[in-house]
Amino acid sequence: MTRLPLTAERAARAVREHWLLAILLTCGVALRVCAMVAYRPALLYVDSMKYLYNAYPGADPVGYKAPLKAVLAVGDLGTVAAVQHLLGLAVAVTCYAVLTRRGTARWLAGLAAAPVLLDAYQLQIEQVIMPDVGFEALIVAGIAVLLLRPATPPRVRVVLIAGLVLGVSATFRQVGEILVIPALLYLVAAGGGWRAVATRSVALVVAFAVPIGAYMTGSELITGHFWLDSATPSLASYGRMATAADCATLRIPRYERPLCPSPGQRALGIDWLDHNIASPLKAYVAPAGMNRFAVIASFDHAVALQQPQRVIGAVAVDGAKLFALTRTSAQGESPISRWQFQGSYPHSRNCG
Repeated sequence: MTRLPLTAERAARAVREHWLLAILLTCGVALRVCAMVAYRPALLYVDSMKYLYNAYPGADPVGYKAPLKAVLAVGDLGTVAAVQHLLGLAVAVTCYAVLTRRGTARWLAGLAAAPVLLDAYQLQIEQVIMPDVGFEALIVAGIAVLLLRPATPPRVRVVLIAGLVLGVSATFRQVGEILVIPALLYLVAAGGGWRAVATRSVALVVAFAVPIGAYMTGSELITGHFWLDSATPSLASYGRMATAADCATLRIPRYERPLCPSPGQRALGIDWLDHNIASPLKAYVAPAGMNRFAVIASFDHAVALQQPQRVIGAVAVDGAKLFALTRTSAQGESPISRWQFQGSYPHSRNCG
C-alpha cells in the first residue's frame, strides 16, 4: 500500500477530525462560486460610488479604498468580489478555530460557523463592492487575537495587536469606534490583578487610537478637516430621535416644532425621515441668526434627555430584529431587497 505524503496525510486527518466544518466549508465555497458566476463581475450598491469614484467625499470613512485600489491595480471588480469571498471563508474558519481552541465541541463550533458560510445575506455582501466584509473580518480578527490563548489573560503585545486591528475597523465603518468598549470589558473580566488590567487597558486604548488618529491626521492634511467622516452628528441621529419622540409631551422651543414629524411621516420610518426631500429635516429652516445644525442637535438632545425610555425601547426593538429567524421589512423600514440577490436587472423604460 502506497503511503500518502505527510502533508496529504495531515490533511486527511484534519478532514476526519473536523468533518462538519469540511462539509460546511465545501458548501460555502460552492455557493460563492455560484454567486460569482451569476452576478459578474460584482454587485454595486448606491454607496459603492464613494469608494470607486470618490463620490460624496467625507460622507463616510474610506479606509476600504486602500485595499480596494490595491486589488483593482492587479485585477478587476470580479477579483475584488473573489477576495471578499475568501475573507468570508476566513472569518468562518477563524470563528471555528477560536471556539475549538477554547474548548467548544467541534460540532457546536461548526454550527456557529455555518451562518457565515451559508447565509445568503453574507454571500450578498461579499459580492457587493462595499466595506462590510472587510469591517467584519477586522472585527473577527481583533476578537480572535484577544481570545486565542484561553488559559491566561492576553499579554500586552497581544492587546496592542488587537487594539490596532479593531482601530483600523473604524476607518472602514465609523461605528467601529464603539468596539473599544467591549474589548475593555473583556480585559477587565480576564483579570490578572488591577495593575495588569490597567496596563493592558491603556495599551488597548492607545493602540486603538493610533490608526484612527493616523486616518484623521491624513484627513486634515488632505481635506483640512480632522475627522473620520463629515456626517453631522445631529443629522445622523435625527431619524432615530424623530421616530421615537412623543412630540405632544416634548418640551422644546416653538422654532423646533417644525422638526416634529406628523404621525404619517413618522410611520414612513428612519430612512425616509433622514433622506427624503419631503422630510421635516430637509424642509427645516432655522430662525435668522441661528445655526440650523445646532437647532437640529438641540431637538435630538431634547428627545434623548426627556424621553430616554422611548429611545431605548425603539433601539431595543430594532436590535431584536437582528435575531429574527426571517428577514422582512415592516412599514417605515428600508426595503430588505437592498441586501438580497435579485432575479432581474433593474432598468427604466425612460433610459436610452
